[in-house]
Amino acid sequence: MHLGEELLVAAAEHIKNLQCIAKEAEHIAQSEDSWDDGSSALLNFPWLSHKFELFWFENPEIERLLQPRLPADAFFSPLDFEKLVQSVLLLTQDRFYRATPLTGDGGIDLIHQECIDSNWNAFATTLVQCKLYRGHVPISEVRDFFGAISAHTASGIFITTGKFTTQARSFLPLANNSPHSNSLHALDGQNWRTLMAIAKECYAVLEECTQQTGEIQEHSRELELLRKTANELITIQGKLVSQPSLF
Repeated sequence: MHLGEELLVAAAEHIKNLQCIAKEAEHIAQSEDSWDDGSSALLNFPWLSHKFELFWFENPEIERLLQPRLPADAFFSPLDFEKLVQSVLLLTQDRFYRATPLTGDGGIDLIHQECIDSNWNAFATTLVQCKLYRGHVPISEVRDFFGAISAHTASGIFITTGKFTTQARSFLPLANNSPHSNSLHALDGQNWRTLMAIAKECYAVLEECTQQTGEIQEHSRELELLRKTANELITIQGKLVSQPSLF
C-alpha cells in the first residue's frame, strides 16, 4: 500500500471514530433526558464536515480508482450531504430542519416550520433540496423544486455541490417575481463551501462558549454576526449567489 493510500485509510478510520463518538454522546444524552431535535445535527457536524472535505471528489475518476482500496461507507453519499446541510443550517440559522422520508419526498429533503400566529395556527415553512452534484444542475431540477415549494406555500433553499446552467440561473428571478411564490434561494458549490466555512466558525464559537461560561454575551454577539453573514448569503433575492456559468 502506498503512503497516499495509507493516509486515506487512516483518515477514513478517524472519521469513523468521530462518528462513533457522536453516537455514544447521543446515547448518553438520551439516557440523561437532555436530548432535543438539534442535538444530533450538532454532533454530526464534525465528522460529516471532515468526510465531505476528504472523501467528496469532484472528479468521479478519482473516486472510481479509490473504490477498491477503501470501505464503501468511506465515500461521501447523498444522504451524508443531507445530514451535513441539516447541521450547517442549524449552526448558521439556529433552526432545526427535520429530514423527510428517504423515499417519496417529492424532491424535498429538509423541512423547517415555525409558528407565526398561534391564534390562526399559521406556520411559515421553508423547504430544502440538497443535490450532491458534479457538473451542472439543469433548469428542470429548479423548476420542479419551485413547483414543490409553491404547492406547500413555502420558501425554498436549493443547495448543490455543483453549478447551475444559465437557463436555471435565469429562472430564479422569474420565480421570485411571481405573485404566487414565496422566496426561492439557490446556492451552488462555491457558495455552499462558504456557508460551511461560516458553520465551522459558529461551531468553534459554541465550543468556546461551553468552556468559558463567563463570556457568553461576547460569544452571542459573535454568533449573531456570523449568522447575519450566512443569512445574507442565503437570502439574496432574484439571482443566484455565484458567478454565471459558461453553459
